[in-house]
Amino acid sequence: MFLAVRRILERLHATMQQRRKTPSTTSINVGSYIVVVAFLTALCPIVDAAPPDCLPDCRFRNFNQENLEGVDFSGADLRWARFVRANLQGAVLSGADLTGAVLLGAVLKDALLVDVSLVGSCLIGADFSGAMLDGVDFRFADLQVAKLIDVDLTASDLGGANLDETNLIGADLRTVDPSRTDLGTAYLMDAKLPAGFVRRPVGRPDTKPGMSAEEAAANRRRLTGGD
Repeated sequence: MFLAVRRILERLHATMQQRRKTPSTTSINVGSYIVVVAFLTALCPIVDAAPPDCLPDCRFRNFNQENLEGVDFSGADLRWARFVRANLQGAVLSGADLTGAVLLGAVLKDALLVDVSLVGSCLIGADFSGAMLDGVDFRFADLQVAKLIDVDLTASDLGGANLDETNLIGADLRTVDPSRTDLGTAYLMDAKLPAGFVRRPVGRPDTKPGMSAEEAAANRRRLTGGD
């Protein structure tokens, strides 16, 4: 909610800046602007989720299905915590340790994750749409059917992660090492892919990450018995 309110205020501010060029309407717009700002500012403390009382040590804590929208978990110890279908939209997780955490179906839209450990975590079906990821360690995490649409992953480590049917449409994957990360069954439409990566056709195991086109063709002939 905090992010939504902030965006509304940003749009109002931009509108005000533009309309200052028309003095005849400025006084009315200023009055409306002040009323809206006052209302939204008063609303924020009511709708924003309260931070949990376990911070900074929330190891093994159960947050299943909780509303944690906009909560600041910066630097928190969240190892093996459970966030099944939790609402973490707009949450701040920078510096947090989520090693082994369970975020099955969690919503992390517009969340901020800088220097976060998600090593070995369960992220099946998690939604990272619009999230900012920088220095996130996804090694050996289970990201099956998770959504990372248009996310920049160039500064994150996906080594050994399970990306089976992960939605990576429009994602920036140029620094991913195909020898450590299997992108073969992920959805990669419009994604920025690492150099030399050959997309594996769905349902055909003849192409492996890192193969050149010639190697893929030779391997296909070997598997199918073709000339």
